[in-house]
Amino acid sequence: MKKIYLTISTLLLSIAFYGQTTFVRKYTHYVTNVNDVQSEQKNGEVTIIFNYKGTNDIKMFVGDKERMFYRSGELEEGKTKNGTSYQIVPCVDKDGEEVYIQVFDDNTRVLYNNGKDYFEYFN
Repeated sequence: MKKIYLTISTLLLSIAFYGQTTFVRKYTHYVTNVNDVQSEQKNGEVTIIFNYKGTNDIKMFVGDKERMFYRSGELEEGKTKNGTSYQIVPCVDKDGEEVYIQVFDDNTRVLYNNGKDYFEYFN
């Protein structure tokens, strides 16, 4: 009986501490949109690691540069006007700037300035 309680408590603790499943998205193209001006499509390797090291944080590699985003609020699900599903979460970067990470099936956006400006990564 003690073994059963020990197994259950160990399982519950591991779920509590490691409950976030890490997943990775890799992209080969991106565009930017600043002040309602969208850039031409650019090539570049981008890797985004969600729930980095079992946390709620997001680590991004753009070429040889690294960026960390620290989750600052709750994950929300929604749909665009045309019905495309997404998940979005508020974060802050290392400088304390608030950003939103918006994840679709085929692409990911990093939104700045309350969503007015963004980087969009896709294949």
